[in-house]
Amino acid sequence: MQRRTFITHTAALCIAPGLVSSLLNSCKSAASFTSATYEPGIIKVPLASFAEGVQRLNVRDKRLDYDLLLIKKPENSYKAIYMKCTHEDSPVSASSTSIFCPSHGSQFDLDGNVMKDPALLPLRIYPSKVENEFIIISINQ
Repeated sequence: MQRRTFITHTAALCIAPGLVSSLLNSCKSAASFTSATYEPGIIKVPLASFAEGVQRLNVRDKRLDYDLLLIKKPENSYKAIYMKCTHEDSPVSASSTSIFCPSHGSQFDLDGNVMKDPALLPLRIYPSKVENEFIIISINQ
C-alpha cells in the first residue's frame, strides 16, 4: 500500500467515530412540529401535540434564528430550549438523552446545562407555561 493511501484511510478511520456519533445523535432528534400559533411575543403549542409517548418537539418560529426544543417534564410542565450552542452560536441537535453541538463537540443535558465543553454557559431557556390547552412560550426575553 502506498503511503498516501495509508494516510488517507487511517485519517478517515480516526474521523469516522465522531462523525458517526454526530449523525446518529441527529437521527434521534425530536419530532418536527409545524402547527403552532404565533402571536406577538409568544408561541402557542397545543397540548394535544404531545400525543402518547411524545416527549420532545421541535418548534420553529421565523422570528427566531434557531429552533426551540420543547420538552415535556413531569407534572405537565414544559421546558423550551433555544437550540443555539453557547460556544460559537452553532445549531445543536437533540437525542433522547442529551443535546449535542456537531461543530465543536459541546454537549448539554436536557435541561440545557453543560455536560462537555468547549461551551461554558448553559443553553438559553425560554419561559413556558400551560394555559387553556396550550403551552405558551414567551420569546420576548
